[in-house]
Amino acid sequence: MIEAAINKILGLAEPKALIFDGLKYTNQQLRPVLDPIPVSLKVETLTGMMDYIKANRDGINLSKCVLIIDDYKVVRLIGAVEGAFKQRSVFIGAHCDRDFQHFGSYLDIEAFIIWLQANFLDAGDRSKVLALVGNIQDGQVSTFADDGVTQGVTVKAGITKVENVSVPNPVSLTPYRTFIDAVQPPSDFVFRLKSGAGSEQPKAALFEADGGKWKSDAVQNIKKYLVDELARIQADIPVIA
Repeated sequence: MIEAAINKILGLAEPKALIFDGLKYTNQQLRPVLDPIPVSLKVETLTGMMDYIKANRDGINLSKCVLIIDDYKVVRLIGAVEGAFKQRSVFIGAHCDRDFQHFGSYLDIEAFIIWLQANFLDAGDRSKVLALVGNIQDGQVSTFADDGVTQGVTVKAGITKVENVSVPNPVSLTPYRTFIDAVQPPSDFVFRLKSGAGSEQPKAALFEADGGKWKSDAVQNIKKYLVDELARIQADIPVIA
């Protein structure tokens, strides 16, 4: 308790500047009293951010602002460095809260079809994948080769006829993974099928196969959207991606 009391007394003492080897130090930890800055607004679309910029009800000097694309799901409108402590104001941020699930997980055929139709654009190989999985015979998933790429499946080819077909790989698909306002980037996926255990149905899965390149593509698509919209409303704001 005595030590704590001594430390408390020392903490109340006036701070002093000390110099060692030409460098300035203080004998206490100091915290700056920062200038007040506005609370950042939050929207979920790029359109909402552009509406805010166009209206400019807060009277912001937009010529000193910059749009920063942090990644494929965050964009911020940031002001210039101001004040003695060189603070930046973040006036508004657009946050894409889309949380994409099920990549790398096997789903039964019905769930896979619903997931594919609800979360992917009708582009690339989507129709080909839907046509294949929609005609799979229960339990008839077989491997034609053991190289880890080629698979085969028995599908219905008519009312009574069945035939063996190869599973396409890789497949090019375009899921919704970034702001709905921007162009969604397509990418390659490994499409896999496996037989169900016992009475279970066959299952299907998609595995990402582009090394994350789609994230860079999404950022560039967001930048294009912002640049085009800023030109349309004649707002001179740099876009940094």
